[in-house]
Amino acid sequence: MFVPAGVRSSWFLVAAGFYLSTFAGLLFCQQAPQNGKLNNAPADKADSSIFLQTLSDDFEQVRRSPENWSPIERQALLDAQGRARTFCLHSDFGTPDARTLLATAQICAFGDKWAEALNAASTYLSLSPENSLAGLAVVERAQIRLGRVHEAVTTALGIQSIVPFGLEANAILEDAVEALQYGYSMEAISICRLRQTALLALIESRLKDLNLANVAEVRSLYSSAMLLPVLLRFEAADTEADYEYDRLKVIRAYLETKEPVVRRYLEADYPFYSLLGSSLIWTMPRAAVANRPGTIPGVRLLLIQPPDCRDCKRLAAAFLAFANRARGRGLHFAVSTIAVAHRESGGKPPDQFALDGTPLNATVQEELSSLGCLSKPALLITVNGTHLSRVYYPTISFFAAGAAFDQLASRI
Repeated sequence: MFVPAGVRSSWFLVAAGFYLSTFAGLLFCQQAPQNGKLNNAPADKADSSIFLQTLSDDFEQVRRSPENWSPIERQALLDAQGRARTFCLHSDFGTPDARTLLATAQICAFGDKWAEALNAASTYLSLSPENSLAGLAVVERAQIRLGRVHEAVTTALGIQSIVPFGLEANAILEDAVEALQYGYSMEAISICRLRQTALLALIESRLKDLNLANVAEVRSLYSSAMLLPVLLRFEAADTEADYEYDRLKVIRAYLETKEPVVRRYLEADYPFYSLLGSSLIWTMPRAAVANRPGTIPGVRLLLIQPPDCRDCKRLAAAFLAFANRARGRGLHFAVSTIAVAHRESGGKPPDQFALDGTPLNATVQEELSSLGCLSKPALLITVNGTHLSRVYYPTISFFAAGAAFDQLASRI
């Protein structure tokens, strides 16, 4: 979370600091370190501790998106950003006080004044290089927002090279990858490659003193490390992707000997990895499967809605609005809903799933589970009929004009 260094000592920054501490981490979509909320239950409660941690992670992930906030919270965010913009426009960027410059840079970034944020952060770095990580974080984000992508990759190299490489540096690079992966996938992969060795070393250092708290922290770091093989698979670089995935085997094997359910917990963010490149025949329209399997050309985008999904109607509407904007690009769109036949009293069989009314066999149900579709909406992208190319877990803002998926759709 971006908290201005000068807030505590500068009275005129107190109000902006309050808003930043409340909203900035969510606005910038940073992966905050998890060790502030870990469960330190004894080892014999490992299963429940990990399960509770997963629920906490899922809850915080939902809350990170302002579209899931209440109207009062969203208005408070807009008011705070407005005040930050006003402060930024009346700031002295020539001040020799490094702490004030850093605070100004962070407030300008919070107010979406990225040119001013870059100016203040760059000046701060020239005055205070010994505390460069906070300034580099603003520079990295500003360069991306201003479209200076190659400069952002160079800045990422500087962040990765800071010794020791830690949680804060990893969170900054995670932000950069998240922002770039849709429109600039190769640049996102470059940043992942730059940090991978340092990231694996950081994970291994945490394994030397493993406990339940470290399992949760390692899960967050492991998820970061998984981004490289996942993005490589998205770009069909399968050989390098499998090599990078194999590098993580040692971590998985070690943790599985410590906690019985940790494998599922570790890979909860990317359960679909093993299915990338597979042929999923059930993703095709039933008429096409029956009459001319595999003959739909080009790229298909399938939004899978899980059972009991409260916001899926709004999400589907946003998806279809994007489909209307994307007409003429040669893309095929579909929305499918998973239904559940709930278990009845009296010893009836367990829950059965159906996709658009068609009962699913055990194999398809297992694939849906591996894709994460049973708990959250998933966007599947297939090529050549049924071959799974990409998987995303979108929010409504994902399909907004000019947002992440517009950038991605221009390349696929």
